[in-house]
Amino acid sequence: MRAVEDRHWWYVGNRLIVGDVLRACEPPLGRILDVGSGTGGNGALLSRFGSVVGLEPSEDARRLARGRLPDQVAGEAESLPFIAGAFDLVTSFEVLYHARVQDDVAALREMRRVLRPEGFLILRLPALEWLRGPHDEAVETARRYTVAGLRAKLREADLWPQRLSYVNSLLLPAIALRRVLQRWRHYRGNDLSSESWLERRSGRVALAVERRLLRRIDLPLGVSVLAIARKS
Repeated sequence: MRAVEDRHWWYVGNRLIVGDVLRACEPPLGRILDVGSGTGGNGALLSRFGSVVGLEPSEDARRLARGRLPDQVAGEAESLPFIAGAFDLVTSFEVLYHARVQDDVAALREMRRVLRPEGFLILRLPALEWLRGPHDEAVETARRYTVAGLRAKLREADLWPQRLSYVNSLLLPAIALRRVLQRWRHYRGNDLSSESWLERRSGRVALAVERRLLRRIDLPLGVSVLAIARKS
């Protein structure tokens, strides 16, 4: 992740989409908590909108993030080591799906607890169980989401959904075909281990077009789900 997250089209394109979402939130955002901050790839983006704290359970990931995300805390999503109402914004990108998170609703309740009243929560998660493949096995995916299912979990955690949309939608046919071929070939590995020129170019174009679409509409199907919620 650390080796590719600054340049791989998937990370770069999705950060641009999240940047648009952040700009649409009511300023100022102030204090920001990134739950599952990994190797710090989102630190530069988030720091444009406020003071960022990264929460990450992996010591190796925190070490790799030093210098990019100076303020880091060890901890788990289901038991955040912060007082109630400490943050204006909580973000979590591709975290709640992970096998390490045993109860995603409990993690959502914790994120709500540390938000100030009317604070924002932004999530991005893998979508559609039928897209499960070798990459999910490599990254320990416990669950994939739908818009309806994630909306229900947010409400169960007493969070008010503001917007839910599928994202990475234009890539869905290509990803679905890849999954079929991977199953046929009994492929093992992750989707970031190799990248052709054609994949890099088409991925960048697809996410650039989708970024424009998402400024106007929600998308009906996609590889991921993007959610914006508030602490009511």
